Amino acid sequence: MHLATTFCWVQNMDRSVNYYTELLGQAPAMVSPHWSEFELDGGTKLGLHGGRHGEDRGVNNWVLCLATPDMKATLARLKEHGIEMEGHFDQTPSGLLATFHDPDGNVIQFIDSKATIETVHG
Repeated sequence: MHLATTFCWVQNMDRSVNYYTELLGQAPAMVSPHWSEFELDGGTKLGLHGGRHGEDRGVNNWVLCLATPDMKATLARLKEHGIEMEGHFDQTPSGLLATFHDPDGNVIQFIDSKATIETVHG
């Protein structure tokens, strides 16, 4: 068994597709007004689900944590696209975490198992 798809509800599909294209550094595999998806390493799909008319699904539907082999390069790439980390780094036993929020307020984290605050700022 493996994780096939994880998704969150979004309020504006175009805005969210643009954001995740920049965040992930790749184009989506498919885009429609009601469902868009990105194919991640390992075969997992990240989906964006458009809300139904008049239906509020709320925000903060997930915490998406994506592994990166190079936190410093990831942060530089995101900054080039106007995506800034929120708050401060969290050094955990599993690695260094950087937290972001997408346009709908969903939490996204990048983790680098080898990085430390010193290696990223050094």
